[in-house]
Amino acid sequence: MTDSESTDKPDYGYNPGWKRGIRIRSAEDGKVTAFIPDTLVPTSGAALRGTSTSEGVAAAVDGNVYGAEVGSKSLKKYVKK
Repeated sequence: MTDSESTDKPDYGYNPGWKRGIRIRSAEDGKVTAFIPDTLVPTSGAALRGTSTSEGVAAAVDGNVYGAEVGSKSLKKYVKK
């Protein structure tokens, strides 16, 4: 499950207590077993901002997770450590 909009700032996406990112859930009971947070990247002026974060997500049999990002039109691969 992916959440590309939650923020703790009172504006669009205001959802206190939730963070943007990918939640990995158990297929057996639906409980969240892992969380991949939205990545912060530097912008001009040394400020940090979040990526567009994934709008789509898939998991491979080898455990890798793939997130499709709309803003950057890219696919990110997340490898379990």
